[in-house]
Amino acid sequence: MNIRHMVASALVFAGLGVIAGCSMDATTDDADDALSPIGETSQAIAGAPLIYGQAYTIKNGYINFSGGYLDTRGVGCQQNQLCVSTATTSQRDGGSGTWLLTSANGKTPGTVVEDGDNVYLLNMHDVNIATGTNGGYLDVREAGCQGNGLCVSTAYSPNRDNGSGTWKIQIQNRAVHPSNQVFESDVVVFRNGFGDFAGGWLDTRENWCEGNQLCVSTSATRERDSGSTYWRLLAAGAF
Repeated sequence: MNIRHMVASALVFAGLGVIAGCSMDATTDDADDALSPIGETSQAIAGAPLIYGQAYTIKNGYINFSGGYLDTRGVGCQQNQLCVSTATTSQRDGGSGTWLLTSANGKTPGTVVEDGDNVYLLNMHDVNIATGTNGGYLDVREAGCQGNGLCVSTAYSPNRDNGSGTWKIQIQNRAVHPSNQVFESDVVVFRNGFGDFAGGWLDTRENWCEGNQLCVSTSATRERDSGSTYWRLLAAGAF
C-alpha cells in the first residue's frame, strides 16, 4: 500500500475525516495536562488503548512531563526531510505536533498496539491526501547531536536505512502494568531499530533547536535525565 492510500485509509478508520490540508482545532493541551500528575499503577489503566491508524500527540516526560510535544520545525536537518524538536504546544503549526501511528510489522489499522511492537510514526504536518504530501517518518540519521547518540529528523521513507525509521514501543514500567496492551497516558519509551535496534532511545537534550523548546536525539541509555526518554501519547483532534 503506498503512502497516500495508507494515510487516507488510516484517517478514515480513525474517524478523523479526510480533507486536503490539516487543521488542528478539536484537541486542547488541557486534555493532556489533565492526566498529569498520575501514579504509575493508576496510569497503567487510564485512557483508551493505542490503536494503529490513529493520530496522536506525543508528550515528553522530562521533569514531570514538562518537556513539550514531539514536533517538526525547519527543513533539511541531517540531509533529511524535516527537523524534529519539541514544542510548547501540540498544535504549533498545521499538524506539526501530530503523528500517525502505523505498524512496522504489517498489523492493520484498528489493531491494538502492544508492548514491544515495532511502529512507524508519520508526521502530519501539512498533510494532503490528494498529493500524498506529509511531514515524513520519524528517523535517525548521523550522530552526535547535542552530545547524544544519533540525530533525529524525518525521512520520506519509513525504512530509509537499515531500520532507521522503526521504533520499538515499550511500556516504561512493565511490572505494574495489568495488560500487554499500551494505553493512552501510559509512560512509554521508543527504541530505534537502526542496526538491529542499536539506534538508542528517543530523548530530549538541550534546548532551542530550530527555535523550539527542546532538542530531540537518541540516548545510548534508556534512563538518561529526569524522564527525558519518557513519552506519553494522547489521541489527536479532528482533521
